[in-house]
Amino acid sequence: MLTLNTNLKYKNATTQYTNFDFNSVINFNGKKVGIKNDGVYELGSNDDNLTPIDAYFIPLHSDFGIMNIKRMRYLYIEGRVENELRVSASCDNLFHNFTLTGKGLNIPYRYRHTINRNVFGTFWKYIIGNVNGGDFSINRINGLFVTRSHGVT
Repeated sequence: MLTLNTNLKYKNATTQYTNFDFNSVINFNGKKVGIKNDGVYELGSNDDNLTPIDAYFIPLHSDFGIMNIKRMRYLYIEGRVENELRVSASCDNLFHNFTLTGKGLNIPYRYRHTINRNVFGTFWKYIIGNVNGGDFSINRINGLFVTRSHGVT
């Protein structure tokens, strides 16, 4: 069963719990609680029986308001990353995958990564996730694009 928490008032994002047989998930006295037929379980650990918890998110697949073919020179990610962050930037079925080394959770850091020149097209998509269950919090994602009206050079 897939459980989806859609309370956007405080978290500004949805949360999916997979591999659990919960009837429901609630917040009770500031704690997340999963409810199954055989009991109530607190959700608050950094691992699942010593297995790191994989986490990722996929921002909106977008042409950024420009239908032209575009090449991304740099991808900027601002946030807090505990260990490493796995990133996939893709455009029209061309992919550029990389890993960013975290600077810690205390202070937000602005990461800059050069995107492969062979990845270009109209619609861009990102998948951003942790490595080995590391915590992360992303504040902002920006790309520096070069657009061409006559094609890509």
